[in-house]
Amino acid sequence: MPFGFGNSKVQLTVINADDGKIIVKAAQRPEDIPERFDKFTTIHLGEQEFQVVEADPLDRLSYTKSGKLMLKVRQVETMSTEDILFSLPTICDYIGVMVPAETTGKHVFEMHEDDWRQVEMISKSLSRNIDEELASITEIYAEKRNPSGFFHELHVRSLIKDPLIENSILTLSRLKSQLKSTTTFDGIGLRTSAGPSGDGLVENGFAFEAAGGLIAYGQVSNDVCTSIGITGAHVDDPKQASTALASLIDDFDLVLVDWCRASTITSQAQIELYFEYIHG
Repeated sequence: MPFGFGNSKVQLTVINADDGKIIVKAAQRPEDIPERFDKFTTIHLGEQEFQVVEADPLDRLSYTKSGKLMLKVRQVETMSTEDILFSLPTICDYIGVMVPAETTGKHVFEMHEDDWRQVEMISKSLSRNIDEELASITEIYAEKRNPSGFFHELHVRSLIKDPLIENSILTLSRLKSQLKSTTTFDGIGLRTSAGPSGDGLVENGFAFEAAGGLIAYGQVSNDVCTSIGITGAHVDDPKQASTALASLIDDFDLVLVDWCRASTITSQAQIELYFEYIHG
């Protein structure tokens, strides 16, 4: 939050946490100061960003009442873009939007937001867009991967916003029947590396466990599936899971794409080999 110093009621003192020197001492209006100083609060002083490592007092009510606020800060190091590495070669540009929802006591399917639609079903009619996205990912592997296996860049997929746009007959109930649903989740929760990405659940999201331990998830509109992602991490019966997926692919003219492995899968034999590969 930028600080615009001027006349105010709170006497603010900002101290360098490393050497104890005063960086700024000035009057500040309470409304121009963060309401609370919890973990990871940052402030801007001029063009520089600082992380607050200690605040006395911690909240607006207290520092407004006392008329004093002391902050110990440490400058945030700016990392060169050349030093940033990614563990994935690609992510989807269209991540499920979170909406407020009560999750206490619910059976929620939790997943990292970077895993959204990394392995998904797509209409074969979109094969040209699939090929374009795969070519970009292959380029990332060829030119942006370091010897440790990390990537200097990642490709953000944006060509296929609606992967099932032509499959208006693929309802959620039909999908559950095709994949032999066994357990239904109450929704999807997304998280980041720092924790939950927000309170609530993915808007119009669904998730269920299916044949062989497969988990399918995605979104619907008026009960029609608009996206279908799968995760095979819990598959314990590859034959059963691959049979169900192959049937779905054939009946609805789909292709299974694993974007991070830059692979397309269209037959039951390929699906079985795929599950064997990801389980090592």
